[in-house]
Amino acid sequence: MNVWRRGQQFISLLNRKQQGFTRQTQLIARELAALEQQRDECLRQSAALLQEVAACQIKGAVTRATLYEQQRRQAVLLSRQEEFEQQLLELAEQREEQLQQLQHYQLQINALEKRQRKIDRYFHSVRAQHLRRRERQNENDIQEMANYVR
Repeated sequence: MNVWRRGQQFISLLNRKQQGFTRQTQLIARELAALEQQRDECLRQSAALLQEVAACQIKGAVTRATLYEQQRRQAVLLSRQEEFEQQLLELAEQREEQLQQLQHYQLQINALEKRQRKIDRYFHSVRAQHLRRRERQNENDIQEMANYVR
């Protein structure tokens, strides 16, 4: 029966590991949601900047000073646009890293579940054999006592 107890301890250890991996996957899922919100915000700001750049387009005859001022404003807006594009790339990289970690944890969870099922099945068969042996031994003891009583 010592095997049965140790097996149950090992299975509980696997369960604790699995719970830890599950917590990690939940944490990563929250981080992915936050990254998605940041990405959406960057896209909105980027679209707003593009509209501002389009509004800076000069129509008609203007003075040279106005033309230069509009060009400087467009340059500033385009540099901000470039910053948002860079931020979007960084967010995409972070998202990929998080997805890889999530996949890793899910693979670990699946491996632990498989291992736990195999071990659990084995220990249940060991316990069933032990109980059958004990039952047979009890029957043999009863028959032996009945033979001595006669």
